[in-house]
Amino acid sequence: MKKKIFSIFLGFCLLFGTAFPLGAVFNERDLPHTLRVLCFELEKAYSDLARKEQAFNAETQRQHAALLQLMRDSEEMSLMLYSQQQDFTFDLTYALQQVTDQYRTFLENRKPYEKRLRYLDVEIERYEHLSRELRSLPPVIGEVRDTIPVQTPLDAVSLKNRDQCLYYSARLLETLRRFRSGLVDDSAQYERTGDRLRKAYDYAKARYDIVQKSIFTESQNNLVQVLADFPRFVEQAFRDASDKYGRANFTGAVRSEWRGPKVIGFAFMVFFYLLLATLLSNLVVRGLMKRVTFFKKPAFQNRKFTLILLAATLLFMLAIGIWKAFVPEANFFQMASSLLIEYTLLLTFILASLLIRYKADELDNGLRIYLPVLVLGILIIAFRILFLPNSLITLFFPPLLIGFGLWQWVAIRKNREEVPRIDLSFAWISFAVLVSSLALSLFGFALLGIQVCIWWIFQLTVLQLVRAARKIILHYRQTWVNKRVRAFRIKYPYLVNAYGNATVSVTWFVDFLEIALVPILTVLSIPFSVFLASRVFDLTEIAVNMFFHPFLNTAKGIQLSASKIFLATSLFFLFRYLAPLIKSFYGSYKLRKMIRNSPNGHVHENEVNLTLANNVIAILVWGTYIILALKIVKVPTGSLSVITAGLAAGLGFAMKDILNNFFYGVQLMSGRLRVGDHIECDGVRGKVIGINYQCTQIDAVDGSIMAFTNSTLFSKNFKNLTRNRSYEYIPLPVTVAYGSDMEEVRKVIQRALAPLQHPDAYGREVVEPGYGIKITMGGFGDNGLNLVVKQHVLVEERFSYIAKANEMIYKALNEAGIRIPLPQRDVRIKHDRP
Repeated sequence: MKKKIFSIFLGFCLLFGTAFPLGAVFNERDLPHTLRVLCFELEKAYSDLARKEQAFNAETQRQHAALLQLMRDSEEMSLMLYSQQQDFTFDLTYALQQVTDQYRTFLENRKPYEKRLRYLDVEIERYEHLSRELRSLPPVIGEVRDTIPVQTPLDAVSLKNRDQCLYYSARLLETLRRFRSGLVDDSAQYERTGDRLRKAYDYAKARYDIVQKSIFTESQNNLVQVLADFPRFVEQAFRDASDKYGRANFTGAVRSEWRGPKVIGFAFMVFFYLLLATLLSNLVVRGLMKRVTFFKKPAFQNRKFTLILLAATLLFMLAIGIWKAFVPEANFFQMASSLLIEYTLLLTFILASLLIRYKADELDNGLRIYLPVLVLGILIIAFRILFLPNSLITLFFPPLLIGFGLWQWVAIRKNREEVPRIDLSFAWISFAVLVSSLALSLFGFALLGIQVCIWWIFQLTVLQLVRAARKIILHYRQTWVNKRVRAFRIKYPYLVNAYGNATVSVTWFVDFLEIALVPILTVLSIPFSVFLASRVFDLTEIAVNMFFHPFLNTAKGIQLSASKIFLATSLFFLFRYLAPLIKSFYGSYKLRKMIRNSPNGHVHENEVNLTLANNVIAILVWGTYIILALKIVKVPTGSLSVITAGLAAGLGFAMKDILNNFFYGVQLMSGRLRVGDHIECDGVRGKVIGINYQCTQIDAVDGSIMAFTNSTLFSKNFKNLTRNRSYEYIPLPVTVAYGSDMEEVRKVIQRALAPLQHPDAYGREVVEPGYGIKITMGGFGDNGLNLVVKQHVLVEERFSYIAKANEMIYKALNEAGIRIPLPQRDVRIKHDRP
């Protein structure tokens, strides 16, 4: 019915959109020419409208028939709504949801109708003004009089054109008024139908509030009450069951399609299709594995049972869907089929997720830990299809939960060592859900317990899909992305060595999937599952109100609701991805630019100053997120300004040192110090590994991590060893015996140190070639000649170079026969005579 009404209004929109093709008349050469053009346009418009009048009449008849059907449906809905008993919650919520949907559909379909009526009013008014102006042209027609004494009468051709314009304008007005009259006649019926639906909708909203209280806040019959008067509750349940499913529904003269034979027939049909789907899936899967080479692989053979289940589920869903398409007017069959298809789709997703994530030897164990809650879900769907009375739910649901809870506990105990940890966590959550639902049922909230169970089944399905998607993304990264990363590293080795995040141009998409999309989907799965679970029991209206209605609404305007919390959380994961992404792209861009400008095409990591830029990007990105979050919860800006002023005044003096460190940190990050620089401060030497607004961290040469406050670096006059050329002056003392040939010593040492004069991993010479290695006389020592081997060495190579150089010098001098004197000292003992 909804689609039919929508198609009728769409037809009206298309019809009216093409029925008035009157083109506007602009300034022509003169009035006679304007009249000729106007006559042509009016004639064309009238011809088009006359040609489409038959189609319009057909649409009018269809609209009238749809209106009559809408009136009958509204009357039927009203009778169904007002006849529902309060103790039959499933029946009541179904009626409430049907009335709510019909009223909202009526309002949506009413909008194009009212828009078309306004369009006709404007067109009629336009043609009335056009006719009046045509009559006022001299010679004047009718009662219109021109007060200007000088008139310029139209010539014969123009008079004829004016008469034709008046004729077509009158015919168009007549046709448009007839169209409008038909719409207005139906409009009165729409108003009466709308009043009836509005009253039913208001009643439904009031009953929804009552249902919400009965489910979530007001306890019904708890365990103590049931046990205290158990015979009466059993008798009430028997009466309700007899009234709903008793013999009278099969033998009476008037039979409802929601009870009796049709329900039994539907049950047999479901059983038949389920049996047929199981047999066909066995034949198909086993046949494929025997005859098709592709399916003979162990990956399929070891998953045969799960594949048969998946195929049976798909075939059953397909059969129910085809059968549903051929019984469009049976409301019970439509409702029941939709629920079965929806739940079968859940089973399909769970089985597909297990096939994707599990190894062949783990599948059976995985199925066992999920089977209890899935079977319970089938029973809950059966409760909903049969509109089980509240009295039967109160008696039978707690024992069911006890049985399924024990089954779930046994399944966990037997299979906990054979399944992945995440699935074991899901299984324990399922057990906790069953225990919670049992507690709710015993305290009189059985309907809420049912809602919790069906919500968890939907939530479990979505989480299974997310885990499967994560597994696919991980496989995609390992199979394709890592291959592209390796190719990128080979193609741009210096870019990757200087900046570790340079591969972002290759990995940004898969990073988005892992860092942003998967967490966002996990967060949004909660409200999505709640909505799906509420739709099963026709409680969508309550779920939407609870989701969007603010539970915190202060007088100052701050509003907080579940929807805003989920929105802010989702944005957090998005901005968490954007911040490093922008940093990486900026760093890669700047590094490429520096490499292009570098004479040798090599850039060391400490030559790239990204600290300040990274901090600015982080402040901008997260500042934007904070502003958006405050806007979402509608925090007034006036309050923020007052708080900011108070903090500035009260904490300004107390935060003096912090502010000093902050400004010193900005100065350091602006270029005086970069991550990767080697510094020396207060006798401590190391490599800078981090700079923030309060302190600078260095990796000291002894392996410890030290932090200096930014103000300390300035007060101690730190030394940046790599700020200039990344080279450090290193003197190596060498002592040779007196009498050694100095030139020979120089040659020996030069030859010994020649292997150390090579480029490092970034292409830079370890020993500065412009200075080289110089050997000078340092003075006359007590034991020999003191020489100094002078060179400028890369700062990060200092300690390894000194160790290698000393070893090579010692070895070379020994091989050349040049003696290194031992320390000698003459000791004279003076004896005092007595």
